[in-house]
Parts: sequence; C-alpha cells; structure tokens
Amino acid sequence: MDTHLTGRRRQRRLCLNRRKSCRRGGRGFKAVDCNHLSFLTVFEITERTLALAFDKSQMSYLALRSIIAERTNDVVFWIGSGPSIDAGLPSWTNLKEKLLESLEEKIQQLNCTEGESLRRTAEVIREEEDNWQAFKLLRTKLGRTTWQSRVRELLDPSASVETPLIYKKIWKLRPHGILSLNLDRLVTKAYSESSAEGAQITSFVGKQVAQHTHALGNPRSFICHLHGQLDDSSSWILTSDDLRHQVSNPAYRHFISTCLTVKTVVFIGIGADDQAVGGFFKQLSKVGIEVDSNYWITDRRDSTTDTWAEEHGIRLIRYTAPEEDHFELLELLDDLISFVSRDVEDVLPVSPVGLSPSEHELPCLNDLLELSEEHIRQNLNSEAGRILGISSPDRIEKYNKFCQDYDPAIYRAYYTSTESGRNTLLDHTLHDEVASGAFGRVYRAYDPEGKDVAVKVLHEGIRQNTDLLHAFRRGVRSMQILQDNQVEGMVPYRKTFEIPACVVMDWVDGPDLNVAVSSRQIQDWELVLRIGANIADIVRRGHVLPERVLHRDIRPSNVMLRRFYTQPEDWDVVVLDFDLSWHRGALERSVVHGSTTFGYLAPEQIQDRQGVSTRHAAVDSFGIGMVLFFMMSGRDPIPDQHKHTDWKDTLYQAANALPAIHWHSGPTRYARLVDNATQDNQSRRWDMTQIQAELRRLYEAALKPASIHSAELIAEEIAARCEYSKDYVWNDNMLTAVKDSPSGVRMTVRGDESHHKIIVELSWGDPGVQGKAHLGKWIPGKMKVVRDILKHHGWEIDDSRSKYAHIYVSAAMRAEIALRKLDSTTESLDRALDELRF
Repeated sequence: MDTHLTGRRRQRRLCLNRRKSCRRGGRGFKAVDCNHLSFLTVFEITERTLALAFDKSQMSYLALRSIIAERTNDVVFWIGSGPSIDAGLPSWTNLKEKLLESLEEKIQQLNCTEGESLRRTAEVIREEEDNWQAFKLLRTKLGRTTWQSRVRELLDPSASVETPLIYKKIWKLRPHGILSLNLDRLVTKAYSESSAEGAQITSFVGKQVAQHTHALGNPRSFICHLHGQLDDSSSWILTSDDLRHQVSNPAYRHFISTCLTVKTVVFIGIGADDQAVGGFFKQLSKVGIEVDSNYWITDRRDSTTDTWAEEHGIRLIRYTAPEEDHFELLELLDDLISFVSRDVEDVLPVSPVGLSPSEHELPCLNDLLELSEEHIRQNLNSEAGRILGISSPDRIEKYNKFCQDYDPAIYRAYYTSTESGRNTLLDHTLHDEVASGAFGRVYRAYDPEGKDVAVKVLHEGIRQNTDLLHAFRRGVRSMQILQDNQVEGMVPYRKTFEIPACVVMDWVDGPDLNVAVSSRQIQDWELVLRIGANIADIVRRGHVLPERVLHRDIRPSNVMLRRFYTQPEDWDVVVLDFDLSWHRGALERSVVHGSTTFGYLAPEQIQDRQGVSTRHAAVDSFGIGMVLFFMMSGRDPIPDQHKHTDWKDTLYQAANALPAIHWHSGPTRYARLVDNATQDNQSRRWDMTQIQAELRRLYEAALKPASIHSAELIAEEIAARCEYSKDYVWNDNMLTAVKDSPSGVRMTVRGDESHHKIIVELSWGDPGVQGKAHLGKWIPGKMKVVRDILKHHGWEIDDSRSKYAHIYVSAAMRAEIALRKLDSTTESLDRALDELRF
C-alpha cells in the first residue's frame, strides 16, 4: 500500500513538473485540460481535489455567493491577463521579454555606435518594473510597424486553441458584463460557445465607452475590452501615455465609476499594483464616494494585496494555488454555479416596538384572564419585551415557555372589534375593517395622537403554525431592514407586536393598484410604464441591500398610488409588506389577500422544485411580470396561465388593446418583457435589473423618443413603423426583426449595438409560383432601383447581388441618424420593398 501511494505521488510530481516546464511564465490560471486529465489517474484527481479544497467558509465568499445565487444585483467581472495565459498567451511580463528579444534583433542589425546606445536603452527597459513605462519605451525604440506586428504575433491565439475553461464558467454565472484588460477575443469566443447559436452581445473597446454608456442600463450582457482589441491597433492601451489619456477621458471615468458604485464587480487575474484598476478607486475616494460591494478573487497573500483591498473597500476571496495550480479557482466557480440559496428557518420572535415596559410584575394566568382583552395585551407585551430585551443565550427558551404558560391569555389577546368600547388595540383605536383574507384583517385606525394609521392583524391560528409565524417574523425583520436603510417607496412599520401578531403603519391616502385599474383610471401607456418602472425601482432597492431583502408577494393590492386622488400632479408609488407572505404546496398563504390572486405566485412558491429556491430575485420577477400583465389587461392572471399555449398571443392582444403611443414598438416590447419575466423555468426568467432597465427604456421612449441611444431599440421601432413589417417576428438573440411574405420578399432589420448601426437586408427570391419565369430580365434593374432609393435616404449600401430569380441588398445607417429621421427611414424601406413585389 505504501509503495503504491509513493508511486502515485511520484507520478503526480512528475506531472506537475512537466506542466511547469510547459508554462510560459506569469500568473496563469492553468485549468485541468483534457491532456492533463489523461495524464492523471482517477485516484490522483480525487486525491488532488481533497488536497485543494477551496475554503467556502470565508464571509466575503458567502456574501458574493448569495448575491449571485439570488440574482439581487448585476454582477460584472473585471478580468486581467491571468485567464488568457492558459490559452498559451504570454503574461505582460513575458510579453515584455519577447519584445525585448525583438529589440535585440534590431540592435544586431545596427552599427556599433547606434547599437550600443539602443542596448543601454534595452537594459533600462529590462530593469523597469512598471510595464506601462517599459512598453512606452519599447514602442518608441522598436518603431510603429515592428511594434504592432510583434504584439499581434505574440497575443494572437491560434484559431484552434481551446477556450480557457474559466471564461466558460464565468459566462455560466450570467454576469451583466465583462470588463477585460486583454487584447485577445477569448472572452467573446467563450460567450459564443456558451450561448444560443447566433446570440448577439454588445462588444466595444475602452475608447468607445462614450457611445456605449447605455450598455449599463441595457437588459442584455456586454463585453468591454478596456485596453482594446488585437485587430485594431488604434484601440490599444499598452503604454503609460495610452493609459493616462484613457483615464483622463470623462466618459471613461464615468463608465468605470458607475460599474464600481452600482454593480457588483468581481476582479479576477489582476494585481494590487495594476494602475488600470487602482486609479479609479483613488479617484472615488478623493470625491468621498465609498465602494463596498466589490470582490477580488486572488491567490495572493502578501500584505500589499491586503492593504490595497482594505483601503479601497474591496472584499478579498482567497484560494490557494500550489505550484501555480489554480484548480481551486475552478472549484470556486463550480460552487458559485451550482449553489442554491435557502431561507433561514429560525427567525427571532418580534420584540414589541413602541410599547413602554410595565414596572409591575405580570399577574398570574387566572388573574390576567379576569382583565379586558386590551389589558391582557398590554401585560403580555410588556412581559415579552422584558424577556426579549435581555441579551442572554436562553431568552428564546424563556420566551417560548412564557408563551406556553400563558397560552389561554394569548388566545384572548387576538380578539379585535370595531365596536365602540372594545375597539382599542395596543393604544390604537380601530375604526373600520378595510380588507380581510384567509389569514388576517386590515383596519383603518387612529393612533394615540389621533392620526390615521393602518393596522394589520393576523388571525390567531398563525401562532400554532410554525411556517406562518416564521413568515410573519421574517416580514417584520425585512421591513425593519428597509426602514433602517431609508429605502424610498416602502411604507415603514411604526410599531410591531407578536401578541397578537400585528403591525401598525402609516395610512396611505390613495387607491391600491387593483382599485385604480379596475376603475379604469390607468388607461394609457405612460401611466402603465411609469407605475411599472417605479415598482421595479422600489423592489430592486431592497434586492441590492447587503441583507438582500426580497418581496415575494408582489400583487396589485400590495402596490398603492399615494396622493393619486388628492394631488394628481404629485402622486407616487409605494409598495407594501416586503416578505410578509408564506406559500407552500398548492395553497396560497398570503397574509390578507384571497385566492383570486393565486396567479401572481411564481411556480416554485406553489410547488417544491428540485434545485430551485424561493430565496431568489426571480420570484419577484414573476410577481412584477404578472402585475404588468394586470395593468395592461385589467384581469388577474389565472393559475399557470403563463404555461398556456396561447400565453404569448394573450399578451400581444392585451398590449395592443391599449391606446397607441408615440413609440410604436412599445406595446410589443412590453408584452415580450412580461413573457420574459414570467418564464416557468426560474433560470430563464429575467431578473429585476433587466426588468427595471427595459421598463425605464420604454418609459423614456414614450416620453422622450429623441433621447433613445440603443441601436436594437431603434431597429425594432423601424420595423414597427414600416407598413410592410408591422407583423414582424423579433429574434431576441440576434436583435433582429424579421418579416417574410408568401411572395418571396424578406426584410430583416438589426440593431448592431457594438458599432451603433442599423443594418437592413432586403431580398426577393422566386417562391416557385408559375408565371414569373419572364421576370429574369427585370431583376438587375429592380435591384438598382432599390439601391438608389436606399442611398437617396441616407443608407450606405454594404452589399448587393442579383441573379436569375433572386435579389439581395444590404445597407446600414448610423443609429442616431435613423432615429433623427424615423419617418424618412421607414418610408425608404417601404418604397424599396414595393419595388420587390413582382
């Protein structure tokens, strides 16, 4: 046995030594590729996995894992050179060495005097620790032509090279974007390999961020090659002068600062001394902006790394990489991909808020039962506050025993009435009951100062049901978190009690969304989009808190329009009762709402699904999606309606039933948004950030269409305005509107976000109908007419071809130009298409 193990260890060392000899230097992420796996036995892989177990107990890692698993905020990965080294590319240090070799070749070709001078410069470059400065000197001494050609040769991965596994795993985490410091396109290649065939992604370089700031608010993912792309040398950021010029650009600073302060940024493969990263944190610190939601995954354990992270509000996630083996990093990413978040089951009891503790001892049970319900409540809550107010390890045990001993009195405490003389509830006077449900009632009441308040009281049965009691406690805790963080758009709890389980909150003057829609007061798109965008804003504010507060009960009756009647020019949207609901099995258990609202629940709230959690932002996506459906249709969704075969048709019919708006494609996009938000598969559902972004864009298009920047938004608007393509089909992966006709005419309109262009393709092909064989002689002339029409209206012809029974014309236009003259642009397409109708 010992001999066997010794042999295995010897073989593993041989493998590691072999891998080290193949490395090109630098801090690479050497993934376990196929060749390596064939060299290792199953025994060795198991031994290696056990030896390199990533430490999942790090608090910073647990926080990041929850954000990714619950999808409560956009995640952007900022990637340095490390991952690309695994594809055989040099590190920046190795790149410098290779370029120095080219400089040595040039020295050999010069005469002694000039060669000696250049050799001294080469030594200076070799000793220079700042690679930015070293590359500046190298570019000058090598000359522009040699510099560009050698950089391309050294950084251009072979077309057959396998995409580094780390890039593929990062895309599986569904980040909103990737900021890459590398010139190669491996991260783009990984996206293509990991996504649906033909899926489009917005890709741009650091010098183009001014034209792509809208990418941060776009629901689709983006890639920003901060330091350029290899095939465009004018985009390269490789020298100190390049970097200084880039970071001095206000648009670039704004783009990066927004990422660091609004998104959750995860750094991989960068160093603490990287000026391209650290400079922005210094700038933010100077203007007093704190950054505290970003993470750095690293194997470095030096004090410089720790100090840099502490100074800039970055949380370190450390893994080990013995002998440059980054297997633990892959293990870390696998865990992020597979982790499913769950609710914490044990929630602390609600300590009475807003009630002064009594100086008298609690009467015995029999004496207490002789008192009125209000006096019973006062005494019980005073004792509950005393027990829970003492920080002792056994306080929960004492509280549970207290509840058991005084069970008959607690039962009496749940009695409520609006009858005069018996309508006092913990110093509040109940006036009238305004809502009720299977598990609670809502009263309009007056506080001790005579101000209007709302009091929500749960039925007595809640205290016998652990799930319901925990849901109430969880909701109170969530609302307290929102209140402590001063989250706008929610109605805070003034007072909370558990005997009886009830909350006191401000009375909201205005209708709930159910009343407003049912009374036909929400009848135009601007109102629908404004309310929808506001709901998404409010819910997302809870999502992005460190505690990640979900709502999980979004429905029309939980959305109110404050001052909608009294101040029609100054009303706002408020959302009630975050996390104050419980759903299990096939029955709804919402605090105060009836079963008619069953259709607002996400499918995973109704029925347990393996590997799917209700502790996920997509639960709120489903709820808001159905609220959006309710606003445009005026109907509550029925259970499982999102799975009906005619669901999409139902959405489009409802959207087009509302009066039209200036932005013609708005209703269709709204219907598609609802469909994306209500997908049965949780992982395919849009998250709240995507929903919020799309609603904001549609609201902006309805109010100020001239301010739209997105090329794909403009492309679809063109398709919606063309008479020929009003019933187009939208391909979301390709960002393309497609219209085919039986006569053989085809039009596609695509938004190219990367180049900010609108691209149209018009074609005609003989569908084989008899009697058209004689048209061949007219085809070249028809193609010329189509080209002339498009050129006359500002289209640039990219390609045109004609042959017997076929015409094809492709043209492009800058998106901002197409937007500025939408009517003329659509007219040109309709005229061109008319020419193709034989």
